[in-house]
Amino acid sequence: NSSYRLNLLNRKRIWKIGLDLISIIRALSNPDRRLHGHDIVTPASLQSPTANCTATKYSFGTCRELKQVYVSFENRHFESRLFDITPSYILISGRRLISGLTFRFSDGTIYDVGYVTKGNNDHALQIAASIAPKYLWLACSHFGLEATKIDGIGQPNLDYSTPTPGNLIAVTRWPFVDSIGVSIGLDALRIVRISLENSKNFKHQQLEDALWTPAYPICSPVMHEEDIAALYQLQRQAFAPASYICVEPKNGHLIAIIICSQLGPEAGITGIRLCYSTGVENSWGSVDSTASLAFFLREGESLTEVDVYKTGSVVRHLRFTTSFSRTSDLMPQKLTQYGDYIRYTASRSLTGFCGCMAISAAGASSLKQLNCFGVIGATSDISIRSASSTPANLLITNTPSLGDMPLGGVRDHGEHRSRLKITNRFCSIQASVLKQPSEYRRMGQVTGLLLRSENEDGEGYPELIGQWTNPGEIYHLEEGERILALEISELKPRYRIPNRQGLSQVDGISVVTNQRRISWNRSTVSAFVVETTEEQKGPMVEEIFWDFNAIFDRVKY
Repeated sequence: NSSYRLNLLNRKRIWKIGLDLISIIRALSNPDRRLHGHDIVTPASLQSPTANCTATKYSFGTCRELKQVYVSFENRHFESRLFDITPSYILISGRRLISGLTFRFSDGTIYDVGYVTKGNNDHALQIAASIAPKYLWLACSHFGLEATKIDGIGQPNLDYSTPTPGNLIAVTRWPFVDSIGVSIGLDALRIVRISLENSKNFKHQQLEDALWTPAYPICSPVMHEEDIAALYQLQRQAFAPASYICVEPKNGHLIAIIICSQLGPEAGITGIRLCYSTGVENSWGSVDSTASLAFFLREGESLTEVDVYKTGSVVRHLRFTTSFSRTSDLMPQKLTQYGDYIRYTASRSLTGFCGCMAISAAGASSLKQLNCFGVIGATSDISIRSASSTPANLLITNTPSLGDMPLGGVRDHGEHRSRLKITNRFCSIQASVLKQPSEYRRMGQVTGLLLRSENEDGEGYPELIGQWTNPGEIYHLEEGERILALEISELKPRYRIPNRQGLSQVDGISVVTNQRRISWNRSTVSAFVVETTEEQKGPMVEEIFWDFNAIFDRVKY
């Protein structure tokens, strides 16, 4: 029965914890295991790139730094080169993590740092004495330092640390440029932070030296120098790997860029989605528990410019410009009045974005926010312009409120107001339908309507009312067909929100035209169309208002 299975499962967990404790005690009591290095008091003063596995006090993590030590390489012969690196490992919950490192130089000098176990030479990362190494590669996670190698990390090293949900593996590559020492942070068992110190006149300002996930970038990211410095500072403080998302032509042409945000004053941007003509989507960051703000593109249209509005390193708003000289709205909508402004411009096209997703100490949001934003493209093709305040000609005026209870105010959720004027130029209509349940909404709910206009080249730019989650079925309007009314079915969020009793979500929607009724709801897989026996008469809908956030909707026309 279920009680027996639960007891058996608990017994297995207890046995596993006991075996792990025995393994750790044996490792700690090994007489060949010694702590090496000189205590240091101010590791924050070190300026070289740092691989840090520790967690901030605002996020979950398994590593905490208890001790800092430093080993200087300056006593070796000035012509001596690094010969090999030997990691010492400790097994924690079945995971092999690095507890110490042994550096050997060509003149015979040996330096130990951390918890080094002598006789552990079977994992030496040896290179030929006649070859000068170029790079030191490191792989780490929030569990600790997982792998290290000179001039590349082999696949066997990373197979031991395969990423799992909640366990990101990050990789960095540091050049050997006049290395003078190594600084590490330790807990009671392992290395949780490492920094390879170089000569004082050598300054790291390259994005390639930062910690990256899910893989080391094969492209050339571009970032403002202030954000590069902020990224290094974030990575010195905690496990905060940089990451990126690129447009992938193999998925079809890019049709939409989706900005995900909770819309609150301190919410920032939590994720970006790229949608393709084939229905494939790529996501970056957190896209659940957020509202989705979309900017649509036509076939052959590409991004050429991005405006970034930020406070410190935290990105508050983005605005895109395309090769067709079209500019998106500010996303999110409500402009932060104070902060910095940066514009990235490409003479050809931008092919991706990069940055760091980290939890803000000042924000009320529990989600990671986009920090240190950069772009990807041909490096020589991109120019950067920055200013200490927002340009006056880019300030926006918000749509007037509908005069009802505000949708925001729950945690860090704000409110987005969208409006759309209806004309006879629309040739098709498509519902945005949630394909997977989110924290607040159910699968199959309608979250917005996408109307396409017709021009000389065929279908024009889509115009969205509401938010874009996933594509529903498209219905093509006949010539002379007019929208007369909208019929909305509502329901409460999946979770009860005590202080917003009068608010609800859109469940399904019916568009009533002078010829038929088109309905989308959770009970039907596709659009449900009912033809009318005679043409309906009445005034045409002139304008639709759709206010929303991740939790609530309000629709009027």
